[in-house]
Amino acid sequence: MSWVLDPRRRAGLVAYPVAAFVLLVFAGLLPETGPFQAESVGFGGAAAASETRGGTVLEVVSLERRPSGNGTLVSEQIAVEVAGERVVVERSYLEGQWPVHEVSVGEGVLIQSTETSNGVVHYMVDQERGLSVWVLAGAFALFVVVVGRWHGVGALLGLGVSFLVLGRFVIPGILAGLDPVVIAILGSLVLVSTTLLLAHGPNLRTLLAMVATALALIATGVLATGCVALLELGGLAQEDSAQLFVMTLGTIDPRGLLLAGFVIGALGVL
Repeated sequence: MSWVLDPRRRAGLVAYPVAAFVLLVFAGLLPETGPFQAESVGFGGAAAASETRGGTVLEVVSLERRPSGNGTLVSEQIAVEVAGERVVVERSYLEGQWPVHEVSVGEGVLIQSTETSNGVVHYMVDQERGLSVWVLAGAFALFVVVVGRWHGVGALLGLGVSFLVLGRFVIPGILAGLDPVVIAILGSLVLVSTTLLLAHGPNLRTLLAMVATALALIATGVLATGCVALLELGGLAQEDSAQLFVMTLGTIDPRGLLLAGFVIGALGVL
């Protein structure tokens, strides 16, 4: 009976189901609706048929070194097994140039396969670091749990919720051509409410923190909008933004994307 009468536990009986419902709506139901189902657009209106997969180096077929004006130029052909298929990748780089490194037989690499008018072309984009990433992630999670105990567990769950909302709501919404500022603010509000609740539990301080953070995010959006309009920022100063604008044929508003970056950056500060 005392468990039922405990105010904090009664608050939890209401707060946690509400947070779960909000998360279900924003990360589960809304991404399946029409506005989020817009097809990704590539150059010229056609999606680029490209896929990145893991592979294993079988052998270095050829290796040539020759001097150049900037150092020793290395040209090599590498045989890689990708999904049971043997492909040959060509690459050239300056010896000692970071982050390119010499591969060895049996090493895991990431291969990007792109369909072109001349057939499928394969590129080596990076090393495969899956095991290393998982080991570091596990060590980080263990450290958080040992130091924070139940608060640490809640913080890890909040981190998972953040990835879920970003991957299922914010990024798909922006790629679908929806207003980046609205999507960023809504996604940030969901992140704030769920992560604070999971990390600190249902209490008055958590509620005040939610309200204060929500007001700060809204103020950030208003101030950022005013500053961008005053300074006449177009959001196309960086090459990546301009390329994205061309790839999507103007579907994504670069100015709105800039504002969304302000809002999400403010969330990290808050």
